Amino acid sequence: MRFSEDKSPYKTSIAAVLTPSGTKKCGGLLYVHMDATGGFTGTGLHILAPKPLKPSLQAIVEDAAAFVKVRDALAGADRNLADDNRLTSMPRGFEEHGDHRHADAVQLKSLLFSQELPKVAFTSGDVVNRVAKMARDAMQFLVWGREVTT
Repeated sequence: MRFSEDKSPYKTSIAAVLTPSGTKKCGGLLYVHMDATGGFTGTGLHILAPKPLKPSLQAIVEDAAAFVKVRDALAGADRNLADDNRLTSMPRGFEEHGDHRHADAVQLKSLLFSQELPKVAFTSGDVVNRVAKMARDAMQFLVWGREVTT
């Protein structure tokens, strides 16, 4: 209960994190966010700290073929990694990989992709189908994420 004059809610949105283990420390997650205007779903490795991100980046550099397979599966489902959390230079410990064919991915602070969900998706019940499709599209990526981070 709020003890101020303003009785508006503290939080006007709801979110859920879905992982195989039920914890956020699993090497990949599916996230669903909803508010009064709609929301979004996203999946991937949301690990902005350098230490937990390092195994994923090492896997990209050391096994480029496996990363190509995962990235191609995402592209085949019309999903692409989000480009908004990019470093301006190569991260510490990866400076010598600036010319690597996946240098663009190594510069990302998170390996994520997402999809906007309009309000009608929630009110019609279609959100379940959209989130399930995101999970299916992401499965190979999430398995790769678990393997390289555990």
